[in-house]
Amino acid sequence: MKIVSFQSGLGNQIAQYVFYLFLQSKGYRVYPYFVDSLLNEHYGLELNKVLLSPQILSMPFWVKIFIKYIKYFPLLQSQTYNKKAFKVHYDGYYFEKRYFDSLPPHSLKFNYRNMSTTNIEFLDKHKNQLLVSIHIRRGDFLNSPAYLNICTDHYYQQAIKYVENKYSNILFVIFSDDIEYAKRAFSMKKAVIVDWNQKENSYMDMLLMSCCSINIIANSSFSYWAARLNENSILTIYPKKWWNYPPIDFFPKHWVGLEHM
Repeated sequence: MKIVSFQSGLGNQIAQYVFYLFLQSKGYRVYPYFVDSLLNEHYGLELNKVLLSPQILSMPFWVKIFIKYIKYFPLLQSQTYNKKAFKVHYDGYYFEKRYFDSLPPHSLKFNYRNMSTTNIEFLDKHKNQLLVSIHIRRGDFLNSPAYLNICTDHYYQQAIKYVENKYSNILFVIFSDDIEYAKRAFSMKKAVIVDWNQKENSYMDMLLMSCCSINIIANSSFSYWAARLNENSILTIYPKKWWNYPPIDFFPKHWVGLEHM
């Protein structure tokens, strides 16, 4: 038996769901635990909004009671999977290649039926252009020692130049949690600021990013999964430095990594 906690942030939830499926693939009976206080920091559990036919995650009543008392048994808790260790409760983010790579191809797919009319019309209007998504994550990252000063202007300028040198007839599609900053910093002729997917509809940014042929991602799990699950991608550019901690490697080999300075 294994229990996986689901927390806030859609990108984190997808990673947790991947780990959930990974444990199932190892033959375990797996149950979800929903941390309501953390889920409510954003817009709750959003997996069903973006993924096509994910398993219905239902928390049995006894799981909450179990978690309440498992804190007294630290040996049963973990943030990583170790087949030699007897762990029951997993509470982490699980950004490791082995979890995703172990799943059958195309086992995770986006549900585009939840796209709004505005997004569909945007894609139809620009169907003859090569769409390049650019994700700028600000908000809490501006004050986080873990993520500060990584996706710099230099990183984005390099990425834009890289794309412009390789492709023509392109349109940059800008996504950000700070629309006013995006308008100031990315006022390019060939650019559109996506400002219509707001609040509880912000998950549609992930779907729209995944419809772009090229993804320039931030050091954010949100745009990471948009690019990772993009079935029509011809290029993904990512920051080689993901955070201000020891490096981690969960990027496909064909992605292009750029420096931030």
